Amino acid sequence: MQEIEGSDIETNIAGHWFATNGFNQNHLQMLGSNLPFGTAHKKFLVGTQSYAALPGVPAPDYVLPDGFLDPTGDTVVWWFYQTIVIPPGKMPSDGVRSLRVVNPATPGNPPVYAIGVNTPTNFAGQTGSVSIAVPSLSAPGLAIVAALLGATAWLSWRRERA
Repeated sequence: MQEIEGSDIETNIAGHWFATNGFNQNHLQMLGSNLPFGTAHKKFLVGTQSYAALPGVPAPDYVLPDGFLDPTGDTVVWWFYQTIVIPPGKMPSDGVRSLRVVNPATPGNPPVYAIGVNTPTNFAGQTGSVSIAVPSLSAPGLAIVAALLGATAWLSWRRERA
């Protein structure tokens, strides 16, 4: 996730949640602590347990359990601010590329996605890339692709609505 409008005060994430079709529908699993002041144009990395265990990758700012995202298609909700629908067949499954939401859906317009080499970046600015062999979409470690889902409009949309 990335703050894209230059606001240094997008810090209040404690008590916010992610949910998908099969994860956290009761919203009980909350994010831990707020981000430090100085969020302008910074990224916030959410990764799974498998992603966090990989050597040499940027540490995630928040860790979700493996399997929270269905790589064959899912709906991701960030707090109550934004919902991103990942249609079947959109999520890369090669362990190298990632899906990025360029523009979220708006009334009358579907979301716009881009696929490219993953570049996970955490709040501290550490960046890297993941390159793993993924045998199939059902592999347990595939949930790391969720960490690479860059929904660049979520924090911006939140700021506009706040």
